[in-house]
Amino acid sequence: MAMTSISEREGCTLMPLIGVPDDAIEMARGFDVSHMSSVQVRQAIAELRVWQGVGASLEARLRDHAARLTALADADVVAPPGSLTIDADSGGLLGGGDDPGVSPETLDADAGISPTEGRRRQRRSRCLAVFPSVAAMLAEGRCSTDHVDVIAGEWDSADPAVARRLLEHDRDLAMAAGNRPPALLRRYVHHLITRIAADLGVERAKQIRDRRSLKHWFSKGDGLGRLNGQFDAADYQRLTDIVDRVARQLIDADPTLTREQATADALVGLVCGDVERPTGTSGGVGVLIDLATLTSGLHDASVCEFVNGAPIDVVAVRAMATSAGIVPIVIDGEGLPLDVGRSRRLATTAQRTALATVYATCMMPDCDASFDRCEMHHIVPWEHGGTTDLANLAPLCSACHHHVHDRGWHIEMLPNRDVTVTRPDGTSVVGRPDRQPRTTGAP
Repeated sequence: MAMTSISEREGCTLMPLIGVPDDAIEMARGFDVSHMSSVQVRQAIAELRVWQGVGASLEARLRDHAARLTALADADVVAPPGSLTIDADSGGLLGGGDDPGVSPETLDADAGISPTEGRRRQRRSRCLAVFPSVAAMLAEGRCSTDHVDVIAGEWDSADPAVARRLLEHDRDLAMAAGNRPPALLRRYVHHLITRIAADLGVERAKQIRDRRSLKHWFSKGDGLGRLNGQFDAADYQRLTDIVDRVARQLIDADPTLTREQATADALVGLVCGDVERPTGTSGGVGVLIDLATLTSGLHDASVCEFVNGAPIDVVAVRAMATSAGIVPIVIDGEGLPLDVGRSRRLATTAQRTALATVYATCMMPDCDASFDRCEMHHIVPWEHGGTTDLANLAPLCSACHHHVHDRGWHIEMLPNRDVTVTRPDGTSVVGRPDRQPRTTGAP
């Protein structure tokens, strides 16, 4: 086996180590894209995802190896005499030596990234080390670092017993990462962790609630005060339901307000007493559960979650069912809403509730804007004779609304709510609701 002293590698960059010419980076930096067609641009962007995955995967392995080197140095492990060597075939370190190791903080400083981003990458590297199928998906460019960070964050914050059991679902998580956008992957992992926690008897709801927090500070740099909070799903839904209703009233009164400005004004007004709480708002919490789960417990296609997509324990739903603050939304075995209202020009609250049983996000395939940020869109436009009934309504976020009304995107929806979205350049994408049984059941 060919061996190379580390001293012989001193001063070399990564490129020669992996067999890439030194000038490859310079060629990429100076590459002229002005001659490329739109088809070539799409192909190039898709190929870059592979390179990004390879780079992120390699960085994770480097960080994992750096942690091992540091652990060896901290433990004062003495290697056999001689210089540290590298396997010239694989590039792996062999043997021991007096390597001092390198801290994560030093790696972050060398890379010019913030401590927060550094911690995210460290968590990512730990995740990839124990989820080999997910790591392979990333290295092949079949998922992104956003997907891995979703899995890493949920795994890192889970109860230790649940986290250990989650390792057994490596293949399931890899498949989910390859088939879902990050927001829908998060829902998938939430459901998976909830099922595991229920099997192990871990009180998942208490774990989540114990992580609630609210921070506030004033930034002298731009003269703005900031809030940063996280709440359990029930409190979040109660809070945002009222704030959003007030924000819509403020926009009706002053159309020049942006949604973000109106939301800020609504929160301040409600807390400080400048704005009255709108009538007809109970601050209730919508809980979505299928009838079989409610009556008999979890099964392979259970749906048991808040309307905003956060999972909830079945026992908790039953205990809360007698509370006036809980609005049960029960669906039948086909995932269809029961006992909903009729329609008018604009979607009614009952219709929004009904559609919330089918959609957790915008109807556009791969759009992860949450349902509560969407308006109800007429598939057959109102001005063209379309009716405001459930068969002709679906949630659409403001960005996707812009694509449909101003950029000529065309939507066709089948009776089962599968949609085909055709863009002006002729390309199309097919999708389906994310709360129908085939996608919302147990992982």
